[in-house]
Amino acid sequence: AYIKVGRVCTVRGYIEFMTISGSPAGNMRFSLPFANEDASGSEARDQGLGIMQLRGVPDGTNVDGGYACHTLAGQSYVEIRGQYGGGTPVYMQAGNFAVNERGFWVTLTYFTGS
Repeated sequence: AYIKVGRVCTVRGYIEFMTISGSPAGNMRFSLPFANEDASGSEARDQGLGIMQLRGVPDGTNVDGGYACHTLAGQSYVEIRGQYGGGTPVYMQAGNFAVNERGFWVTLTYFTGS
C-alpha cells in the first residue's frame, strides 16, 4: 500500500514470494508507484531510504547492520542494499529469494518527481 501527499510518497507492506520458477539473477528490486525525484549533486545520493525486515532469506554476506531499501535519483524501483564495515555497499541478490515462502516487510518514504 502507499500514500502520496504532494511529492512525498510512503510505501509499506509485505512482499512474499510464494512460487518462483527459473533462476533469478541480479540485484533484488521492486517497483515504486511513482518515479523517484531526479535530483543532481549531493541531493542525488540517497533520495529515499526505507527500513525492512527479511523473512527466511539468507544473504551470504557479512553485512554490518542489515539491509535497507535504497532508491536512486530518477528511478522507478528500489534495490535492497547493505554496507560492509569499510563503507562498500552490497546489494541483496535476487537468487537469495529463489526458495518459496521467503519475503520481507518494508516501509519506505521518498520524494517523487511531481
